[in-house]
Amino acid sequence: MIRGSIRDTWVLLAFLAGGASAAPHILPTPHYCEPGGRRLAGPFRIVAEHADPKIQIAAAMLQKELPAGDATIIHLWDYSANDQPPVKLNFLDREVLTNPAHRGQSYVTVSPDTRSVWVIGASPQGALWGAGSLLQLAGPEGLEAAYIRDWPDFEFRAASDWLLNIEINGWALDRGQGMEAFARAVEAKLDRAVRYKINMALLDGFGFSIAKRPAFYPALMRRLNAYARARGIHLYFGGYGASYGMAYEPVVMYENGSAFKGTVFENRKSYPDGPIYRCMGFPKARRGYDPATLGSCRSNEALNGLKAAEITEFVRSVEPGALYIHHEDFGGFDGAAKAWLERCDNCRRRWPNDSLAAPDGGAGGLANGYSAFIRAVNTVRNPASGYDASRDCQIILVSPVYVPSRPDSESWSNAVELWRNIARQLPPASNVQACFRETWPLRNGGERWTERFSTAMKSAGLNLNIFLFYAGGADRFVSDYPLSGAPAMNALFAGARGIYNATGDFYQEPMELIAAEYSWNVRSDGFFRVPSTYDEGRTLLRQYAFDENQPPEIFGRDALYERACRLLYGDAAGRIMAEYYRLSTYLPEGPTTAAPNATPMTYLPMTWDRIYAAPSHWRHLVHDSHTWGKEIVDEAFGAAIVRMQLSRGELHHRLARRWRLAADLNRKGSALVKNALAANPRAEAREDLEFLSRLLDTYQPLIEALAEYHQALYAKFTSGQPAPRFDRVAQLAQEAARKAKARFPEPIDPVGGEIGGLRSFSARLVQAIAEMRRAR
Repeated sequence: MIRGSIRDTWVLLAFLAGGASAAPHILPTPHYCEPGGRRLAGPFRIVAEHADPKIQIAAAMLQKELPAGDATIIHLWDYSANDQPPVKLNFLDREVLTNPAHRGQSYVTVSPDTRSVWVIGASPQGALWGAGSLLQLAGPEGLEAAYIRDWPDFEFRAASDWLLNIEINGWALDRGQGMEAFARAVEAKLDRAVRYKINMALLDGFGFSIAKRPAFYPALMRRLNAYARARGIHLYFGGYGASYGMAYEPVVMYENGSAFKGTVFENRKSYPDGPIYRCMGFPKARRGYDPATLGSCRSNEALNGLKAAEITEFVRSVEPGALYIHHEDFGGFDGAAKAWLERCDNCRRRWPNDSLAAPDGGAGGLANGYSAFIRAVNTVRNPASGYDASRDCQIILVSPVYVPSRPDSESWSNAVELWRNIARQLPPASNVQACFRETWPLRNGGERWTERFSTAMKSAGLNLNIFLFYAGGADRFVSDYPLSGAPAMNALFAGARGIYNATGDFYQEPMELIAAEYSWNVRSDGFFRVPSTYDEGRTLLRQYAFDENQPPEIFGRDALYERACRLLYGDAAGRIMAEYYRLSTYLPEGPTTAAPNATPMTYLPMTWDRIYAAPSHWRHLVHDSHTWGKEIVDEAFGAAIVRMQLSRGELHHRLARRWRLAADLNRKGSALVKNALAANPRAEAREDLEFLSRLLDTYQPLIEALAEYHQALYAKFTSGQPAPRFDRVAQLAQEAARKAKARFPEPIDPVGGEIGGLRSFSARLVQAIAEMRRAR
């Protein structure tokens, strides 16, 4: 573990200068910063020294928050347009501003005298990021002078995830007030992203069919993408390229009406009605689906054309900043290699080699499929809007093979060889990345995966880089807890072009800033961890994802987490909200026997052992709704009950306990949010807090209804007698349904989001209670 910090350096410099200035706090922490030892008095005049639109946005952002006047002049300069600004720059400043590895995102701030500040960006984008830092130096007594030289460690930083369900579905920013309110909420979050140098955000998924979206969708998404693009931010959208797991995979993330929003193409001899045939495919399925028939054939050019046409229409209609194209969910090499042996006769003739990694084997087939998407996307241009997909849209290719099968040298070698042979056969493009999940070091230590992959590509003269998908908890995949220290290990993935810390939706907002910190500067202000072995990485991940307040260097007093809360909500309100996100309780009634490195899901099926006050309940409501009737018919949930050896009565006893605890947390959380609203929160946070307060209040009767309903069902299933009267439960459920409809009248994600889920499940509970009454 590496300790010591830039902050310590600032304090020392201030001391040596006579203690004239406290250390500045900027998030993300700049790579190099010296306090200026003085404050620049306002008011301020902003001078955009170049006419570029991003320079103008930076000027407007500063002028909006700083008092206007002529006491101090802030100059915004584009070094790429003129490398001779009228202010002194040293050799290191110029090296940072011209280093191609920084992709034009670096900047320098200098204050040569008491009346001026210069923000010099390597490009207009760099100047915009520099303006975001400058804003954090402003206070009631003026602007704190600082010399900053800064750049990003990852070109693409997906620290904002505005979906409830990792990269898949559920609009976290839908407040139930209609399309215009949703658009304004997204635009406000984009403005905030500029301040913290976040340049990629998940907005929608999963699927690329315009026909399956509402009529307002294309215009709304073009508006939001244009707003983001003007600020150098890529909104990205997910969907399948083959196999279409949402159609058949037995997992909750695809339930609750959040079905696949694309076309499930089939392998057919001819279209539209020719015979269906098999060709490789993800092996897990349910409900009678055969994944080997679902769009998996790479040699079927008619099929490739249909897929290309769908994604072309999507890109033309939406003008996205990035596409996350997920093919068969083969995480490792070995499973994909086995499936390649099941390819069809036509694929076998075209790529005869049984080796998955061979250019005339699996690498050739996969490259052919990927190439159809790349060519289709990169032909889209819109002269009216200026959109050019080959420049403005990142294409992220996901699987087969997004992790090595095992933490050993042979597995790493197989995966690198496969992707190098794929890359050699892709069409020329600068906007393509290969997605990999977090990959820990080899079991015996040694190389980093991202560096090994990048080195192999560069040595072959190939322009294919890694987009690193890091599931580190607080993502509703590894955990549904609102906090995780996992971004502190981002330094392990240095060498990737982009990183997606799968956190940061509205219900876990401090994680957005924690992820922003470590995706811009992997060393943060001095604390970071780089595990040296596979086992160390896995152990740290479990600790940071599941243990409270870990690591203390992030979650301790006045550390990064509390600073993030103050930046989001204001000083007093931020301290209250820091307590709110931590508010939790342990679900099991006694000690558990879980293995040390096992996922802590010991008390209820598919439910983590700690519950929090943060009101993101959609996943729990999906699970819970399977138990509301006489029988449990859901395949996956029923299997989980069997694995845990729970009787129906014991299941309802545990569910009743879960919702009783949740009701208490909800009341406490509601009180804290009301206190934050009374504590002079930041103006831009007030609307968020007001919405959160309404949501917690609306959830209270539904949660209480569920606790009482399960208690009644426990009595029914343990005594064998008809369930007692449900009058109280029905009243609570009806109250929740009425409140949800009145307070959130127009959800635009009517089923898949938190608000849509609250409305639909409260109504469904009312119906389930009525049916149970009739069944007595």
